[in-house]
Amino acid sequence: MMLLGRAARSGRRGTNGRMAFSSTTSPYLTTFYRDVNLITSGPTNSPPFNQGRRLEWNPAGSLFAIAHVTSPFFSVYRDDGYGLSYLSGALSENPAGNGQDCAWNHDGTSVVVVHPNSPYLTIYNVSGESLTKLSDPGTLPANIGFSCDWNHDGSYMVVGHQAFPYLTIYSRSGDTFTKIANPSSLPSGNSIGTRWNSAGTSLAVASLGSPYILIYNQSGSTFTKLSDPASLPTDSARAVGWSPNGTYLIVGFDASPYIHIYKRSGDTFAKLSDPASLPAGPVYDIGWRDDDCVAMAHNTSPYLTVYDRSGDTFTKLSDPSVLPPGNGRGIAWRPT
Repeated sequence: MMLLGRAARSGRRGTNGRMAFSSTTSPYLTTFYRDVNLITSGPTNSPPFNQGRRLEWNPAGSLFAIAHVTSPFFSVYRDDGYGLSYLSGALSENPAGNGQDCAWNHDGTSVVVVHPNSPYLTIYNVSGESLTKLSDPGTLPANIGFSCDWNHDGSYMVVGHQAFPYLTIYSRSGDTFTKIANPSSLPSGNSIGTRWNSAGTSLAVASLGSPYILIYNQSGSTFTKLSDPASLPTDSARAVGWSPNGTYLIVGFDASPYIHIYKRSGDTFAKLSDPASLPAGPVYDIGWRDDDCVAMAHNTSPYLTVYDRSGDTFTKLSDPSVLPPGNGRGIAWRPT
């Protein structure tokens, strides 16, 4: 089996100092760890796939999943606390095409991956190190799946996709997923990033269409769009990330300054001043370690940018001495 050293990353959020980063350039999956204020690269072997996309640990930190280009399109690893071991044959059935994003539910008993080919999403139940594909929902996303997430208790799942309505939300009962009614206000373009806050009360969507960021409050099966922030991203958005306490929301997009950081008060999102040092290119994924540290995967060297937060100030840490191999597509911290 293939080992990926002593560094990795957790789901969207994590508390550990281990981080994983996916790239469009070989070796596609690299690892880092944080030691005080230093980000140091960990040993990495080439994984059995091409171009990594988004990735995530299960909540226990015992399994790691990555969506990627080329068959099997979605790969799962065992994490023994020291490194990652590729689990060949873990999937009962491969997804139908290149994986774009993946997400574990709250207790790690299910994982979803989205992809460009019908049915556009593949849902697995997890037992030990075996992943068994569930029946497809009766109503599928309209086209290419780009992003996915679960709410805090696994009762709802969202898929961001190409083509109207750009956003499909399912409620779960047992192993049945039922599409709920569309929100009354929908994105105007492809939804590339979708993230619930940790409380499961709000859903943020990064869209290629103006206003580029949409934020919904959830009450049961009703999703109500909030008023747009006064300061909007300047171009198509690709990533969103909430701080674990839900106070801060970061949006990554295609034009300088590449990120907007919002602070929430009630249902108002106020843009903070830009950090003194900004990502060097479009941001594709955002991963919070805790309320005081956040990492971003982006185009253009150094490809990885990590900030510490003090109050409303975000200060960039020094770049790793060994940088990722190329443009970033996924970032996560190990949760335990």
